[in-house]
Amino acid sequence: MGRDFLRSSLFWLAFAASFGLVPSIRYLSQRADVPQQPRVAESPLILEKLDDEPLIVEAVRVEDPVPAAGVGPDPEPDYFGFIGPFEGGHRGGVYDPNPHDGRAEPTVGVGHFMDRGDSRETFQEVFGDDVNWNDVYHGRAELTETQGEDLFDHDMQTYINRARARIGDFDELPASVQEGIVNAFYRGDIGPQTIKLINEDRWNEVVDEYLNHNGYRTARDRGMGGIVTRMDANAQRFRDFAEGLEEGR
Repeated sequence: MGRDFLRSSLFWLAFAASFGLVPSIRYLSQRADVPQQPRVAESPLILEKLDDEPLIVEAVRVEDPVPAAGVGPDPEPDYFGFIGPFEGGHRGGVYDPNPHDGRAEPTVGVGHFMDRGDSRETFQEVFGDDVNWNDVYHGRAELTETQGEDLFDHDMQTYINRARARIGDFDELPASVQEGIVNAFYRGDIGPQTIKLINEDRWNEVVDEYLNHNGYRTARDRGMGGIVTRMDANAQRFRDFAEGLEEGR
């Protein structure tokens, strides 16, 4: 009777498993009247031995559940993907990004300004002796695309650190907002009042204050519409975040 009860219990357990009610198992009982070698799983678990009839439960692999759509870790910021195009992508040779503004601005790679005070030191930190700053500056050498991206990544870390120092909860903000903030720091168009509003979580006021910028208002008249496009892109990220907060997203 004990054997019949056990078999009946395992039958209903396997039946329930087929409908997802319990974890799946597979069992095998050997017929006592037919001599044969028992089937053994790779790592079998023998629950009980009844006379000469071992009952073997074979382990069945349970696949990890598939996450629901839209569920998963937040994406990391893609600073190169967002900011790089505003800088015109990579350019191996020295160039002036604003040739009509009346001042020389030697630039290389992805927006690296070579007349800034630490440009030589930055080249040495990133490239060592592989790239000569003077040769690049005077047009005698160019950066490869990989070198341009390495230089961008190094420069970007400076502005990420600057944003972290000025924005209290920077690392808790969505990736898109972090990208917009760093883009604004990179261009130098984020003012102290905008930073104050961000730190006070007054996101519904951030966009208007951020765009209340003389460089933004006069850019088109100066033939620099790219500034408007770039600041609008940042502002849209701030606006989307503010609207999401109001809607409870």
